Amino acid sequence: VTTWLGFGVNQARERYIKALLESSAETELPDPCLPADLEVEVTKDGKIIDLDDDDDDDDKPKQKTAAKLIGTGQFAECLHRTFPLLEKEKECKDSPCLFNGQHVPAIDFNVNHFVGVSEYWHTTHEIFEHGHKDKAYDLKTYQERVDEFCSQDWKSIEKGIKKEKWGHKVDEEKARDVCFKASWVINM
Repeated sequence: VTTWLGFGVNQARERYIKALLESSAETELPDPCLPADLEVEVTKDGKIIDLDDDDDDDDKPKQKTAAKLIGTGQFAECLHRTFPLLEKEKECKDSPCLFNGQHVPAIDFNVNHFVGVSEYWHTTHEIFEHGHKDKAYDLKTYQERVDEFCSQDWKSIEKGIKKEKWGHKVDEEKARDVCFKASWVINM
């Protein structure tokens, strides 16, 4: 088991948002990794400001909005934009390297028939498995289901959440984040 600090899905999302902010002086930015027509506010350090932060809790400092991301629901573009976050161009001093110049032991798939990635399991079980006869454990099925989900507009997704189309565990936050998370897993 290993982890690479800074390359988990949540930190990758923050780095992605920071890169979006740095790429433009605009305060409204299109985001292909969000469902179409979904709007979210973000801080300058790449964090999404949750809707729940608007409550009247005076003890919590309010987060300052740096920009608004507007979802375009273009999953192929999301994949394209998240790939550079892997930093595959960095020098590999101890081959083989997976990303960011980090050594990874070679995997012999004839011996090791299973490689687990926790976020792959989480997204598969939360949205891309429910309501399907077959599991989404193979990459082709996973990609098809991700593309199908992420090409929907936000209003359709909200209706699906209310009807528990993807199960009772899927809320707006999970639905909002899953397209980015899936793109990260696929690129990884």
